[in-house]
Amino acid sequence: MKKSRFLSPYLKDGKTRFPARQKSGVYIIKNKEGVYMYIGSSDTDVYKTCYRHFQKWTSYQPVVTYVDEIETLLLRVVYCTVNQARALEKKLIWKHSPRDNKYLYEAEELDQDYYQLETFDKYLETETVSFEPKKIEWID
Repeated sequence: MKKSRFLSPYLKDGKTRFPARQKSGVYIIKNKEGVYMYIGSSDTDVYKTCYRHFQKWTSYQPVVTYVDEIETLLLRVVYCTVNQARALEKKLIWKHSPRDNKYLYEAEELDQDYYQLETFDKYLETETVSFEPKKIEWID
């Protein structure tokens, strides 16, 4: 796994801050006050999936978008395998109950061994990308 710090989604020149494409992972959107707004994942392109939340949509389907709140939001991206992303997304939604996620998981829905809750917590609490847990084993 490789994670970023919580940063604004765009650079001052308007370019996207997280340019890695075609990688699986989890994205976490929160406001500057620390309120978790949305947590999502992508199996194929976390860049495309997370940046859809910062675009204006004219669609018949409801889309969670933050186009008018960009200046007040922070984004963290965790690049990882597909199975790690699915596990991490579930765990983070369960732990933080983001404001705009429609489905919030119950503790019973988490497989305690597979999700390695303590390892995720220790890993995500650090702000630098240099921290790596000593042992994380995944079966993909």
